[in-house]
Amino acid sequence: MTELHKNLVTDDRNRPVAVQIDYADWVALEERLSGLDAKVPHTSDLACHSGRVRVSIEPLEFQARIRGEWQ
Repeated sequence: MTELHKNLVTDDRNRPVAVQIDYADWVALEERLSGLDAKVPHTSDLACHSGRVRVSIEPLEFQARIRGEWQ
């Protein structure tokens, strides 16, 4: 991976608030990230996950038991 040359920006209490990088580094980073976008499918259809999780107790029983621990 390419090394990024960065500058840390701090506030008056010396707490980090931002990072500055060279514009050329930013352009290279954007190019690499845009390539990743094409590989990740964007879908909200969760049907492909149906039946994949196996649980030993009913989810509502588990929820009730956990909530009972809060009291």
